[in-house]
Amino acid sequence: MLIDQSLGLIVDRYVSGLQIGGIGVGSTFPLDGSLTKELIKDHRPRWYSHFEVDEHRFPGHLSFTRGGLKSMVIAPLIWDDEVIARLALHSEDEDAYDEDDALTVQKIANQISGAVANAELVERTLGDSEEQAALAEISRIITSTSEIETVYDLAVEQIRRLIPFDRIVVSTVDRNRNLATERYVSGLQVEAGEAGSTQPLDESLTGHLTEDPRPRWFNAAEIEDFGIRYPRVQSRLEAGLKSQVVAPLIWDDEVIGSLSLRSEDLNAYGEGDALTAQKIANQISGTVANAELMTLSDRDSAEKLALNNIGRTVGSTLDFGELGMRTRDALSSLIAFGRISIILVDEESLRGTTVFSSPENPYNPEHFTEETWNLRGTSQELAVKS
Repeated sequence: MLIDQSLGLIVDRYVSGLQIGGIGVGSTFPLDGSLTKELIKDHRPRWYSHFEVDEHRFPGHLSFTRGGLKSMVIAPLIWDDEVIARLALHSEDEDAYDEDDALTVQKIANQISGAVANAELVERTLGDSEEQAALAEISRIITSTSEIETVYDLAVEQIRRLIPFDRIVVSTVDRNRNLATERYVSGLQVEAGEAGSTQPLDESLTGHLTEDPRPRWFNAAEIEDFGIRYPRVQSRLEAGLKSQVVAPLIWDDEVIGSLSLRSEDLNAYGEGDALTAQKIANQISGTVANAELMTLSDRDSAEKLALNNIGRTVGSTLDFGELGMRTRDALSSLIAFGRISIILVDEESLRGTTVFSSPENPYNPEHFTEETWNLRGTSQELAVKS
């Protein structure tokens, strides 16, 4: 396990032997609350029977116990007087290790620490170069075409070079309508998660980002906690997406949306991925903002055209049927609906008469047994009183 104290993370760089669910090369874990942090404080090698480890103090250790590993021995890898990693051996046998094993593992750790330090330096240098190249390519893509869908499709391949994912979503916010809209979706398909789908902003993780615009990452347990507050988060977890990293799209000092990447792997992301996601979000936020401006402009134009058509209809006919049909046709280009009705209201008696309905058949036949009907306790009563 490699240690990144600046990010507060430990990363599995090499794993061999018994597989523990979802833990493998590249898995990340918080440094706080880990046995590795104890090695940083006290550089001595040590050995444990797993039942001796306080799992409340070291919660990350629980997965090894559940995986059937009953003993471990660990030693720090030290380079330039700093603990850079740990070497850990686990056994399915109880009391498998003792002090002699710990001293032997420390000798091995001392032998390989220089090679590990050099390999990490090379990988970090190459990683920085690849990140810069990918971000530069994303910048080139967003300036090469005004077609937002083309931008997304091309940029996704560059994003995948930096952060592996099984599903990617770019969402936008509309505060006036309290909506979060999934503008672009690629990868694993989930229920009610296609491009163009919407949800209330205050019931979405994107809405949460508008209140606290920081990039962040989540594992399955944290996603499950979020699912209590945000129902669609839970549906993604049920679809097998166990990890997420998300970053706000910020333009003119305002959160206009979010970039979300999800993985089917456990603990797939860490703080480094969150910071990278934010860099990507910063690259594409201007393009997303311009695309939203075009969408709003198109919507405003369509709304004005629909209202003009309705206005002309009102002035040209007194027939409720014709008025209703023209209004229905004009509104269908603006608002999705399954039924439209025009109801004449007698405010004094608070009764209503349906003069137009499409479809014609009433949605509750038992309610409409009379020509006029009582509006009390219905949404129409609220409309009348407002």
